[in-house]
Amino acid sequence: MPVNDAHVALLPLDAQMISARLGADDFRLVRAVAGEERELHFGPEFPGDAIVLYPRLLEQAGNGAVPGSYVVVDLDTDEVVGQLGTMGPPEGDDVEIGYGINASAWGRGIASQAVGDLLALLDASPGIGRVVARTAVLNPASGRVLEKNRFLVVGREDSPEGELLVWGRPE
Repeated sequence: MPVNDAHVALLPLDAQMISARLGADDFRLVRAVAGEERELHFGPEFPGDAIVLYPRLLEQAGNGAVPGSYVVVDLDTDEVVGQLGTMGPPEGDDVEIGYGINASAWGRGIASQAVGDLLALLDASPGIGRVVARTAVLNPASGRVLEKNRFLVVGREDSPEGELLVWGRPE
């Protein structure tokens, strides 16, 4: 269920997107979005820190898409403004999600909408029970995204990057 009226769409992260990004900081690809062909812009901010994972994700994608990974398209501008998805296969019936939105798109409800859309996809998937996420204590904006999507803090963890809040969404 959408949590606001941001105009976003999720598209599977595919091998062509990853290869193009590994080859250039700024590029365009045509994709079917919301029933129509659109020329999407992938700017230099995309995908942020996730770029270090792209060689491994390209292997996972083969010639198709990376399972459980999506790009976030701002439908008002046709700009790819982030990436989100599952952090690996479910453990039991628990699945962890992660997300990152370009700084230029912050404060517009895009992350909240995109996470809500991802949750709708996960809710429709068999075998998915509890959804969890982790955010840095020093990143309260990311926590607000989860709160807007009915997550609650269920714990804390230490990590090399600092203290994390562990979030869970009631089933």
